[in-house]
Amino acid sequence: MTVAGLFVDWMLSFPPDEVSPLPYVPPSRLPLPHWFDPAKWPHLAAPELINAVYRCQRCGMCRETKSCAVLRKNLPLEIYTPRAIIATARALLEERMSTQALPAWFTKALQDCNCCGRCGDACIVNVAYREGASPEPNIDHARLFKAIKETIFGASR
Repeated sequence: MTVAGLFVDWMLSFPPDEVSPLPYVPPSRLPLPHWFDPAKWPHLAAPELINAVYRCQRCGMCRETKSCAVLRKNLPLEIYTPRAIIATARALLEERMSTQALPAWFTKALQDCNCCGRCGDACIVNVAYREGASPEPNIDHARLFKAIKETIFGASR
């Protein structure tokens, strides 16, 4: 039997009323990446937070968020977008940047972010959640940005 044949058999083994033959796993039930050190990044140690950093597609739809006062005030500056904050957090996690070498614009943008989570309203990664097909968002922006702030500035902020 060919791989294509196995795939067709596999797909046909699912009831016709299921939306997708691929099993959906909510972000909170995903495993932590094997390389992730929770002792080093305790504020990001929840599976849905660390995985959210890698779910961002960097599409820029977050720039369209009109209800976030910080974005509205600072656009078109890319440094204030959620994708810039997430990309920088990813660089920190991958040790391509250290917390001691953070650019001043990043700390300013992160300090200005009020963690309202409204950028998640425009996020393409959260479409299934907004349409009721997923029990939780793929990226909980408010929670993720609070965790990044706690990681960078400490739990006091």
